[in-house]
Amino acid sequence: MAKFKIVKEEWLKAIADNGGMVTFVAAALGVHRHTVRKYRELIPWIAKAFKEAEEACKDQAEKAIKSEIEQGNWKASAWYLERKGKDRGFGKEVKIDSNEKPGVMHIYLPDDGRDKPDPSNPEPTKPTEQPTDEQNG
Repeated sequence: MAKFKIVKEEWLKAIADNGGMVTFVAAALGVHRHTVRKYRELIPWIAKAFKEAEEACKDQAEKAIKSEIEQGNWKASAWYLERKGKDRGFGKEVKIDSNEKPGVMHIYLPDDGRDKPDPSNPEPTKPTEQPTDEQNG
């Protein structure tokens, strides 16, 4: 098995430039992704560089969401509030009530619009009944 020299500057640049995504870091360095994972586990400064790159990538993602919210994108706003606005009453919630009857549990899930009828099809089609052998005689 051939060994290669780890050049710290090359690794740091590859990790930062590729957001800590192992496959892309490996391609930039010309090594297999398993090699990158192995060195990430064995060498503390490589692990630290991956952590920093992942945090920077999360910051970029938050910045993109913030930009969408500022542009009035209600879906981005709802997504954000669902995750970060729980202290203000936002978010998907599951309530479990087991106090009504012993052995009976009621689970209340929020309505997210999936149960509403399709406005383009006011009458949902009913399944057709197939006659059984008894009905056929």
